[in-house]
Amino acid sequence: AARSGNCLRRVAAAAGAGAGALVCLALLDVEVAVAAAAETALALVGLNGRRRARVAVDGPYAALAANAASVLACARAARGVDVRRAHDLALVHVLDVGDHGPSLGLAFSPDDRHLLVAAADGAVLVCSDPKSRLLQLDAALAATHIGLDTGLFAF
Repeated sequence: AARSGNCLRRVAAAAGAGAGALVCLALLDVEVAVAAAAETALALVGLNGRRRARVAVDGPYAALAANAASVLACARAARGVDVRRAHDLALVHVLDVGDHGPSLGLAFSPDDRHLLVAAADGAVLVCSDPKSRLLQLDAALAATHIGLDTGLFAF
């Protein structure tokens, strides 16, 4: 049995005027905000309705997913997955999903180490950050006081 509730707030034109209809949303727990994707823009909106960041995109996104490490994955409606910093929506890199067609859905694994991508050809792709092993090595070396400054993913 579902319980009824009330709408607490309405955020008009979350992605900005002229950006088109919203096509997908993702809740960013760390940022206490919502990533809202429209036809031509991606926006980060606080739960108070204030827009924190906005970037133009070259086409609509089919899905969004956020993890606890302030990473926002954005499935392009065409092909590929944009990986962005959650706090400013800056593009970090693009995952090429090759011949699997458009990405239809995204989810991070519970430990945030893998991104699962639902592809149009029926495949589920398990992606990991190729630099994550360097970050793990960096953390291990830092613990031994030798250190290695990779400068990667300065989120």
